[in-house]
Amino acid sequence: MAPRKINLLEAAAGIKEVFKPRIAGDVNDSQVKIAKAKDLGGMWYRGEYEIKKTKTVPGFKGTFMLGYDAMSKAALNVSYDNTGAAGLATGANPTAETVTFVGDSYMMGQKMKTRETMIKKSPKEVEHKFEADLGKGFQLMGTDECKK
Repeated sequence: MAPRKINLLEAAAGIKEVFKPRIAGDVNDSQVKIAKAKDLGGMWYRGEYEIKKTKTVPGFKGTFMLGYDAMSKAALNVSYDNTGAAGLATGANPTAETVTFVGDSYMMGQKMKTRETMIKKSPKEVEHKFEADLGKGFQLMGTDECKK
């Protein structure tokens, strides 16, 4: 059975909970703290995240915005952080179970292709995977599991 296609704005309207910062999951050996709020008249959802410094990961804070372009029927993902990184990606044909955003990002002094995949694994669990192409194909940069 094929996944059913949804209108993300309609689906997002059903999300009633706006929450204060809380630990959402782990990225490699670091925890991710996020907060979510409606923004710009409810057309976007804004999330803020923080990754604490560890021996292998520098600490940083960032913001992401999730929206939907009804004309192209694509999910939108805009992100930026306090290291100077920024990205814009689109997710063609999102479903209720998965969306893959592909776009351009600027980080570590260079432009690169990025891919973020979000998969609903259960009603209380979402997997988020972030990959970057630095000229040698997409390489995994981090995976986190968000659980309620």
